Amino acid sequence: MPFQEVCVQLCGIVGLQVTFKGTKVSGIARNQKPSKPSIFIMRSQNESIAACLAKDFYPKDLTISMNSGSQTMYEATDPILTSRGKYSAVKVAKLCSTVYSEVTFRGTKLDLIPRDQKPSKPSIFIMRSQNESIAACLANDFYPKDLKIFMNSGSQTIYEATDPVLTSRGKYSAVKVVKVSSEENVFCSIQHNREFINETQIAEKQSDFTSLPPVTIIPKTCNISDSNIPVMNKEENMKVFSPALLGLKIVLAKSVFFNVIMTAKLFCEASKNK
Repeated sequence: MPFQEVCVQLCGIVGLQVTFKGTKVSGIARNQKPSKPSIFIMRSQNESIAACLAKDFYPKDLTISMNSGSQTMYEATDPILTSRGKYSAVKVAKLCSTVYSEVTFRGTKLDLIPRDQKPSKPSIFIMRSQNESIAACLANDFYPKDLKIFMNSGSQTIYEATDPVLTSRGKYSAVKVVKVSSEENVFCSIQHNREFINETQIAEKQSDFTSLPPVTIIPKTCNISDSNIPVMNKEENMKVFSPALLGLKIVLAKSVFFNVIMTAKLFCEASKNK
């Protein structure tokens, strides 16, 4: 079997990339059913940088659009072919109102060629998905081109472009996406221009309410002699009850006087009848 057919068959099944005489021969995924991408959105801690990852899709044609007016910090020209024969792509943007346009002339995108650039250290941004299972590390605006991104040891790499992307400012940007656990801190180390730049994002710990000790609630008894209740002395009691006693005395006196008059009247009438 000719070499070309063997390469196409192997690459189509496994998704390999072969370099032959300095020319990269990408695997051609054949007999694949259309597959919708899995979408993951990641944000930096200050939420000014956001990344969108489209994972495991087929066919290759896919466009990622983010917030209107946002500044694109990283976007690869072609999606990456994975070992499963599907594709993955990522886009990183800065959420602001500034718009950067791309120049296309007769169907060909015109790239800038950086010349006479001074060495520039990359700015590092770590982003994490809401469920904290996917994390990304962006190295932005660096020069020269050679750069390597190292993340958590033993983590599964989901996306990593072969070459950095040239930006409109004549510098480069690169990104790497890995799978991490929710309790794990995200570690990102950048090797650039013979130097290492390290950045770490601490995982946010959630309170475990199940581990709190039980709380016993003891009802408070009601005490009549509470200091908050005002206590009146004898003089104050007499002042409060004096008008009532006076009224009762008047009523009693009227009753006695009425009984005396009625008794005298009855006595007089009895005497006349005799």
